[in-house]
Amino acid sequence: MNDLPVVEPWLTFYQDVETLENFCLEELSHHSHHSHHPDASQSPVSPLLITQGPQLLAQIHRNFQQILAQSGSFAVPHSLQRYLTESHRQLRLLSTDLSLYQAAKTHALQQQRLGILRDRLAKLVQYGQAIAQILQESDS
Repeated sequence: MNDLPVVEPWLTFYQDVETLENFCLEELSHHSHHSHHPDASQSPVSPLLITQGPQLLAQIHRNFQQILAQSGSFAVPHSLQRYLTESHRQLRLLSTDLSLYQAAKTHALQQQRLGILRDRLAKLVQYGQAIAQILQESDS
């Protein structure tokens, strides 16, 4: 039986999720600065979140699928399996949330969807940190 995989694929996954989270935070900042503008209800969505977000999310999904495939070659500790399952669930929901954000027509709905995206990404960052820690501890 092989040892647990190296930490690097997990760190790449975690860094990509953080980048997507930063796109979301930048958009939240943009919205808060423009919320008092008379045309705030027509505020355009973030170019980064819209143009790069879907591609980055697709990359995150590919990396996660690769990690899951690799996990079949070793005994996955229960603590790690729990994070894998929750991360997979959050990623599926994140795809839907991003689509709903892109379709939002009003500033209020965009704000609501951004909050949901931010919360989901924060969970994924926490899971990524926990997974990396579990792997680092098992590697030593």
